[in-house]
Amino acid sequence: MDTIVDKTSLKIKVEKITGLANDKFSTAVFTKRVTLDGTVGTFVSLIFTKQGEGTRQNLGSDIFEVTAKKLEEDEGGVLEKLKKGRERALNLTSDAGVEISFANCLFYKNACYIVRFGDKVKIWVFRAPDGREIKFEDGSGHVVPGQLFLLASEKFFSSFDTSVFAKSEEIDLEEIIDGLATDISADPSQSEIGAAFIRIGGEHLGNIEQVEEEKKDEKELVEVPVEEPIAPQVDRQQSVEDNVVAKPRFKNPLPHVLRFLLDEAGRLGHGDVKAIFRLRRNIIFLVLVILFILMFSGFNSIRTQNSSKKLVEFRAHMATATSKYSEGVSIIELNKARARNILIEADNEVKVALSLIPKDSDALSLSSQIAQKLKETENLSNVTLTNFYSDKSNVVGLSPYGAGYVVFYTDGAVEIDKNGKKVKEYAASNVTSGATYDKSIFAFDGNKVKKLGDKDQEVAGVDGAADLQVFLGNIYLLASNQIYKFVPVEGGYTKSADYLLENETFGAQSRFAIDGSVWVTRGNEILKYTRGRRDDFALQGLTGGAGNFGEIYTNADLDNLYVVDLVNSALLVMGKDGVYSKSYQASEFSKITSLVVDETGGKMYVVSGGKVLVASL
Repeated sequence: MDTIVDKTSLKIKVEKITGLANDKFSTAVFTKRVTLDGTVGTFVSLIFTKQGEGTRQNLGSDIFEVTAKKLEEDEGGVLEKLKKGRERALNLTSDAGVEISFANCLFYKNACYIVRFGDKVKIWVFRAPDGREIKFEDGSGHVVPGQLFLLASEKFFSSFDTSVFAKSEEIDLEEIIDGLATDISADPSQSEIGAAFIRIGGEHLGNIEQVEEEKKDEKELVEVPVEEPIAPQVDRQQSVEDNVVAKPRFKNPLPHVLRFLLDEAGRLGHGDVKAIFRLRRNIIFLVLVILFILMFSGFNSIRTQNSSKKLVEFRAHMATATSKYSEGVSIIELNKARARNILIEADNEVKVALSLIPKDSDALSLSSQIAQKLKETENLSNVTLTNFYSDKSNVVGLSPYGAGYVVFYTDGAVEIDKNGKKVKEYAASNVTSGATYDKSIFAFDGNKVKKLGDKDQEVAGVDGAADLQVFLGNIYLLASNQIYKFVPVEGGYTKSADYLLENETFGAQSRFAIDGSVWVTRGNEILKYTRGRRDDFALQGLTGGAGNFGEIYTNADLDNLYVVDLVNSALLVMGKDGVYSKSYQASEFSKITSLVVDETGGKMYVVSGGKVLVASL
């Protein structure tokens, strides 16, 4: 709902309501403030389209912008500009395979200028107790305080009784529109329903002067009279109030009790002694009844307020979701990545709406449509992994090291250059994973961490830990319910300290990566921790459901997270905001035990089946 004020002439309030568009029909309302000769006017347009195959989803928006541009840029009278805008709109749609009807209204200098096309959009003007349909194709007339202009589709008039708008100037328009919104959302033909309500206020009008003719060729200007009441031409005769389902109301017993007490008091005047005792009893009963009424009224008021607030929030999120969905769909062919981001935003909005009203059919339908379009925009690539380094068949880990890498075996480690040539070999035993930092190499056997070199040094240890990472020289071990941190000091490392402020539960396949924050996989989710505290983080835009996450890779220089979906044998790529962008698929991903990504070199390196494999990103 928009309220637009032009203090030099008119004060108007514009409210609009439309159903969800589908592949065949679309009804859209547009509003814009335009400046003509230094004076601000309000341009309102309702556009109905019956779309053909291949029609652009945002055609209505294009038509509106063309007409608005004509108003602000062209020379000449206001009505003549609107007529030229109509011609431009018809030229725009002449070869688009679409049937179109529209009504354009410009409220400017105490007058309304109207240009229409087609018979699927109608205009009525109401001023209690009368209402009249405007049937001319183009013209203008004066406006007066208290008028209500209604631009609506033919389907709107055939579905709803509009005579309510002529009953009084004091009608609660917002309440009526709320009721209409509920009815429209349940209507199977909602894509053909739309309306714009323009209420003319009197606060800034004063004495309305006659509008001068702008040009001689505008002699056909027609006033919009409101003299004779005209019954709305609708099929259904029920009023808006009749369509509202009556809710059971609490019957107040207080009047009956008071009447009974007065009867008892009358008996007292006639010497009825028993009435004294009945009066005492009934006074107590009266007090209890009053307390009950007050409690029930308070509870009912709070419940009504909460329900109204929830409904307002629901509709706001649905409106945003619908708008973003339409925007995303309209640019899929032009910019798939941008469209995907917009669709993800729409998905987030509809999820919030469903959290407020979980079983709403329109929200569920929109959620399904968004999921389908997200599936269409997924960037899926099949990759072929080839052998990068093979000396032994018992490889368990890989880590960047200088300009090359360190390959970890169950019985040691080998330093190799970027081309896979062996540089130096280290001995170790029972190695399950490893990590590097600066010129240090760390091997982990599931319980203890050793720093490899000419003389091995035990530097940390946690029984039953699942993974090892080293960040800025600090050693981190991922256990079943905690992450333990070891800080380097002179001569070694400190005793272990809990990194997480609160214990968590991690799975046997959970792995982690560090870039300043700590990222941990758990089932089909990724947990993010910063300074030991869990952050709000959720995956977005991943349709079809993720499987079970295993290895994860990132560092401070990367903008992305790379995580392995073991169930679906895929490597998923997502931003650190949680937005999924693409995935790679290969059978080897289901058996990955280590992962390194070189974005600069455009390569991914994985340890799978006891070998180091490579593929291009």
